[in-house]
Parts: sequence; structure tokens; C-alpha cells
Amino acid sequence: MKTIDYCKRTVLLGFALMLCVTVSGCIAPKNRLGMTDNVMHSKTEVVEVNGEKISYRSFGTGAPLLLLQRFRGSLNDWDPELLTALSVSNRVITFDSIGVADSEGQIPETLEGAADFVVAFMDALKIQRANVLGWSLGGMTAQVLAIKHPDRVEKLILAGTTPPAGSDEVQFAPDEWTSIATKPENSAADMAYLFYTTTDSGLRAALESQQRFERLYERGVRTKTSASIIMPQAIAARGFIDNRGNWYQRLTHIERPVLIANGDSDLAFPVINSIVLHREIPDSKLVIYPDAGHAFLFQYASRFSVDVNNFLGNE
Repeated sequence: MKTIDYCKRTVLLGFALMLCVTVSGCIAPKNRLGMTDNVMHSKTEVVEVNGEKISYRSFGTGAPLLLLQRFRGSLNDWDPELLTALSVSNRVITFDSIGVADSEGQIPETLEGAADFVVAFMDALKIQRANVLGWSLGGMTAQVLAIKHPDRVEKLILAGTTPPAGSDEVQFAPDEWTSIATKPENSAADMAYLFYTTTDSGLRAALESQQRFERLYERGVRTKTSASIIMPQAIAARGFIDNRGNWYQRLTHIERPVLIANGDSDLAFPVINSIVLHREIPDSKLVIYPDAGHAFLFQYASRFSVDVNNFLGNE
């Protein structure tokens, strides 16, 4: 297991920031808002999973890359620029998890149940093994998936997420962030606070992402899921965060290659949490993006996608 004391963590963070600044790459031809036609005009499909109708979309060609969404997130809460960049080299699959938005069923009240559903969803699509990108709550589910169902995961990307509280170093969102995140309805201003920094570049990134959302999705960046999903998702997240099931101790059991990524100013899951994940997961790489919050993967969509594709062996 890797060990990092306080000074080494500081050096590691600085080194990760230097790595991020120089990354660049190319993506497919786009329209003026950064969206290729396959994302702009993608159809929502439905597949039956354990008797429930589940909504999903698929973009691009290549090895399957399954995207696991954040707390309260839906199919329409992925930035189209990110989907565009990732779909150049991957078959990107997004979905409304069971009980979320347009998908039928009941939301599991454990992340183990959520991970089991991901496996059932893969079975329904006849996908034996996939690369998995989990963001925020989806990153917690992805950890459980890789531990419980290692044969279904090729490589793992953990974006803006957290390990369970198995170490005193792990930190969580301030009360103000949680209060806004659990409002029945979130405005564009709420989303800017939750996901971006308050610097000029952070505010500009929030506005640019909002414009992309407004172009593609009917409700733009505003809340698209029912407030009724808050409680079961929160219960599931709390069980994981409280380390019920000893998921923290089992992080060392993850044998697949893992890319861990975060913004340096993430309010939801501070960057120290990503450093702890990197320390505990044996075959892991850590990348931190400067002047970025919880939605660093939208702010740095092209750069992050290059990092993901390099990690997956697509570049």
C-alpha cells in the first residue's frame, strides 16, 4: 500500500497540478457550442432490466465506457462537450439509474444495491466488461462495483468523489453546500455555486457550460429530477460514507487500473479525499485540475477527456 505523510501529500498535490496544466488534445469536428451531431441528435432508448424500463443513450464507437451519474443527476445532466470529447474514442453510455428521472423502479438504499443494478443493466445491454467513469455519488458506486464485481470492470475513473470515512483525513462538504444541493429545485445560480469556483475563470466556465446545457436540454442546468429521489440516494450515500460494509478497508482490494481526478477547489469532496483514494488504491493515478470545483470535468472537458483516453489506451 502507498503511504503519504502530510508533506508528501502537499508535494503530490503540487506535482499533480503541474501535470494538468500541460495536457491538450484533439477531438472530432464540433458545432459552435462544442457538440458533435451524434450528441446533439442522440435518441433516448429503453431497455428492460429486471422487469423495469430503464432509459439510456449511447454515443460513439469503441470499447464501452459506462458513465455513473452524480447525486440527483439524470441523463440530461452530462455536459454535452464532455460527451462529445469522450465519444470520439469510446462507446459512451449514459443512463437514468433505477427509479431516477424517466427510469422505472425503486432506488436502492445502499450503494451495493446500486452497483448490483449497474451489473444488471450491463447484462441487459449484453456488455460483459466495461470501462467505468463514476462522478461524485456515481464514483462511490463505482468503487463498490469494482470491489464486488471486479470481473465486470476493465478500468475505472473516479471523478470528484470520495472514499468512505475510514480515515480522519477524509473531509466532506460544508453545511451550506449540502443545504443548497438538497433544495427541491436548483437554479442556475445554485449550480454555479455547487460546481464551480468563484474566480473569473470559474464563473466563465459555469456560464459557458450553462449555455451548452440550454442549447441541448429543455431545462438547461436546472434540476431535472424529482425531490423524491433525495432521501433514498442520501441514505445510500450515508451508508457508504459511514463505512458500513468496510468499503474503506476494501479499497486495497481494487485490482483494476484506476484514474482519480478532481478539481483543486471542490467544495463537495475536497482534494484530500482524492489523495486518500490514490493512497489506498494500489494501481491508481491522480490528476488534479487547477482553479476548478466539483464540475472540473465540464470545465476541462477536452483536457479531462484526453487524460481519460490516455489512461484507457485510446491515444
